[in-house]
Amino acid sequence: MSENGPLLSAVFDPSGSHLASAIVALDAHKVRVQSTQPGNSALAHAFALDKGSKLTSVSWGALSLSGGQKKQKTAAIEHQMVAIGLNKGHILLYSPTQNEVVAKLETPQGTSITDFHHSELTGTGWSVDITGTIIEWDLLTFKMKQKLTLVQDNEIKTVQTIIHANAPHLLVASHSVYLVDPRAPEEAIATFPGHVSPVHTILPVNDNLFFTAAMGDRFINLYSIAKRATQTVFVAQSNVVAISFVEFDGHSVLAAVTEDGLVEVFTDALVSAEVSNKRRNARGVQSRSANATIKLQRPSGDKVAINSVVNLDSQIVVAWLEEASIPYFERINWLTTEDNQTVLLLGDVMLEKSRPSMKPTDHSLFGHDVAAPKHYNEGNAVVTSGDNFKDLENESEEEAEEAESLAERLQKLNVEPKKKKKAQTGSLTVVLSQALKANDHTLLETVLNNRDATIIKNTIRRLDSALAVVLLNRLADKVSRQSTRQGQLNVWIKWIMVLHGGYMVSLPNLAQTLASLYATLHRRSAMLNKLMELQNHLNMLHSQVSLRRDILGRATGVENPNDVEGDSDVEYNEEWDDAREENLIDDGEEDFDSMDEIDMEQDDYSVEEGSSDGEEDDDTNINSMLDLEAEEGDSDVEVGVDYGLEEEEEEEDELAHIKNAKSRR
Repeated sequence: MSENGPLLSAVFDPSGSHLASAIVALDAHKVRVQSTQPGNSALAHAFALDKGSKLTSVSWGALSLSGGQKKQKTAAIEHQMVAIGLNKGHILLYSPTQNEVVAKLETPQGTSITDFHHSELTGTGWSVDITGTIIEWDLLTFKMKQKLTLVQDNEIKTVQTIIHANAPHLLVASHSVYLVDPRAPEEAIATFPGHVSPVHTILPVNDNLFFTAAMGDRFINLYSIAKRATQTVFVAQSNVVAISFVEFDGHSVLAAVTEDGLVEVFTDALVSAEVSNKRRNARGVQSRSANATIKLQRPSGDKVAINSVVNLDSQIVVAWLEEASIPYFERINWLTTEDNQTVLLLGDVMLEKSRPSMKPTDHSLFGHDVAAPKHYNEGNAVVTSGDNFKDLENESEEEAEEAESLAERLQKLNVEPKKKKKAQTGSLTVVLSQALKANDHTLLETVLNNRDATIIKNTIRRLDSALAVVLLNRLADKVSRQSTRQGQLNVWIKWIMVLHGGYMVSLPNLAQTLASLYATLHRRSAMLNKLMELQNHLNMLHSQVSLRRDILGRATGVENPNDVEGDSDVEYNEEWDDAREENLIDDGEEDFDSMDEIDMEQDDYSVEEGSSDGEEDDDTNINSMLDLEAEEGDSDVEVGVDYGLEEEEEEEDELAHIKNAKSRR
């Protein structure tokens, strides 16, 4: 599905004779079926959907209707049908020959349909919704036969059928491709390495080989089921939109439509896979570029984009839109014979097409009403987002005066004026929906960087409920990878739960769908108890520090001890103590430590010289110490400072020690 321009999807039928295109016409989606044969309008109808319904997938198939209409109960009539998947979980089976919807399939979960495949191998239809649920439908009774869910992957987007081990099997894909037996779908038989983005096309070639193409990816992979590996990688110049393959006259061709509006042609695609067995690189996979490129332009040089392609035998049919809604076709030979030699298409093929002068006469085909004076041209329509203010005009002063005078008149008539509804702006729903559908991570980051709670709330309110589940998974991945962004992304998660919680509760596989989010939130919440304990410890320490400050403030008479300026009581005592020591030094006295050192030196000198004057000196020193003690006591009384019992005991011990030393000598 394309979100760029009015064209949503364009798909050829298996025979390549008709094209089903889905476009945005005014306020509704429209499906148009057009014949590829020039001048053939036998099958050319248009079908418009309801305004509340949005088209999500388009595919072709065969519809088997009971032959009771022709009074043949055992007979069955095969009709071409177009399966139209809707965002509400419905599948409309539209018959172009009857120009009406002949059946409506309703899924039990009611989620958006991503793909529908009519299988000729099983004779049933297979649908996939946005939750990855696969449902098999009986196209005779239009009832559900079985519902499958792949355990390994719940993001399946595409389904196809193939013969494996002489029985029908399913090829389903999200980012990887799985081979599944519908009779035992619990485990996949084989898994093939996929693309970096979701796969949008699975194209089986035979019972062994199949092609895949993905959204926003320019690589096309060719897989081998027997070898469980990739055979060849075809590299395009830009992202691949659609692919087509055909084998004819011993040759094969793969055609790919790219986002640039070109068709890249890879000739002998299967032959290259066989040759690659002899010429493999280190990874064992060969890559190839296109052999030819088909371009379309005007004679003036303006480029015209090709939107779809199909291979029919030796021809390639390309389609493009004129006036943004009317399909036109062109055929190119990719295989020709010249002088009994086969020539394949090579190089660049330039197609020049002038703008046609269309005079529509059938309004059902071209969307025009012949009775209208002017024809509506879809190509001139411009679609912008709802928060574009450039076309809004400010009220002038004259308009304000007129409005005021009108209000006064209505007030006189006792008529209450109707309040004008303000346009609701400030929503990023369109951009967010586009980012989720296209899996555009850069665009999604642009939306998630918004921190305005009002804009986030309005965006989530208008978002489709099916996309809300996808957004939750994206947010869970981002939170698990970048824990620092959890606070920012929690606002998005909160409003998704509030506004779309009722819808998500109704989903059958909600636990599997939101498993990533649950694991992330559970892992984050496991740290809550430890953080609460740490907070309690910090609060307790803070309270203890505050209490000690209060006690110290009451003891010192200061409310806040940390803010005290000037001298404290302790500093005052130290100054008096220093003054006392200075006075002692002036009297010629020394402190205890100095006295001990002097005594020891004098004792050593006296012993060495054998003099008896040492005893007299010791007596003098002791008397001086006693006088010092008396003077210190007088100083304490005069200053009024009490040193306490412990200091007095220490002084007495020191004096006793000096006397004992004297007695020993």
